[in-house]
Amino acid sequence: MAKIEINKEEAEKSRYTPLPDGMYDLMVEAANLAPAKSNPANMRVSVTMSVIDGQYTGRKLFDGYNTVHSDATTQAIGQRGVYMLGLAVGLRRAVTDTDELLNIPFKALIASRENKGTGEMENYIKALFTSRGTKVTDIVKELRGPRMTGDDSAPPSTPPPPAGAPAAPWLNK
Repeated sequence: MAKIEINKEEAEKSRYTPLPDGMYDLMVEAANLAPAKSNPANMRVSVTMSVIDGQYTGRKLFDGYNTVHSDATTQAIGQRGVYMLGLAVGLRRAVTDTDELLNIPFKALIASRENKGTGEMENYIKALFTSRGTKVTDIVKELRGPRMTGDDSAPPSTPPPPAGAPAAPWLNK
């Protein structure tokens, strides 16, 4: 057995501090699909991202997405997260392999919040952008196509009923 000495004060000072809130250039350096620790029947994509430009180059961010989960809402949130990350790296379809996310620059608006379990501050992704700065939620809207918004600039999704026909025949029952 080897004896070691650890300076507790120095060790506590050097603990993780979150990135300041702001926009960062990032790249996914690792993405793995594995069973969740809490329940091996659930599957989780764990992602390691690195800051690739600026003062914080080399700093890591970690995220995870529950892509298979016993709770349908949790699963939907996880799948949407991976889909949005795919859009940020340039995919215009659902991610089919975690390797598709690797080594492609994108931007993210990073914010901080208190972790409810530990009480420590942590980073999270507030918004995703392509490397050219297009907001991913705008890409989602574009891919969905025009929707009924109340203005006349977008075409209706269904043609209007013929003149004289009831607007909603199912209401006449």
